[in-house]
Amino acid sequence: MTARDFARLLIKLMGLFVIAMTLVNLTQAISYLPAYRDQTSFVGALFHFLVPLLGSGLIGWLLFRSDRLIADKVLFTDEGNAAVGSLSFEKVEEVLLSVLGIYLTAYGLIGLMRTLGFVLSYRADESLVSSDVFWNTFLIPSLAQIAVGLLVFLSSRGIVVLRRRFLDFRDMARELGTDKQR
Repeated sequence: MTARDFARLLIKLMGLFVIAMTLVNLTQAISYLPAYRDQTSFVGALFHFLVPLLGSGLIGWLLFRSDRLIADKVLFTDEGNAAVGSLSFEKVEEVLLSVLGIYLTAYGLIGLMRTLGFVLSYRADESLVSSDVFWNTFLIPSLAQIAVGLLVFLSSRGIVVLRRRFLDFRDMARELGTDKQR
């Protein structure tokens, strides 16, 4: 198995996981729909449940179907075929961090879809929650998750290099006898 194959497998599995969680949430939404309909309009209830589920399903499907594109064009952009073929520990770390970044970004986008569904589910005559609660509860966590996910995804190689340099420095310090904690 090459590093590219490993990355594609993880991305495909992540897409399946998102789709599976969407199906679980769909069954919950169907069970909540009658009770929620009493509190708001039917269209509002559909927006509250349908927009996040459609967004989540679409993200899962895109991850599942575009595993080759993500692995080939994004994860391994500047490497030749020889470097991509080797599956070293550092490459596995980099792939895992990249996939973690994709996961965080995907769930941040799903959180934005939930926020959109929440906003669209309210009628014009109802008061939406206060702007502070809306920003702090719904919008900021989703945006922060997207930012952290993109940061981890885009800097996965740098994180692995930084970790390796830290471990090399620690080993060098132990060899020099400066590590007195033992």
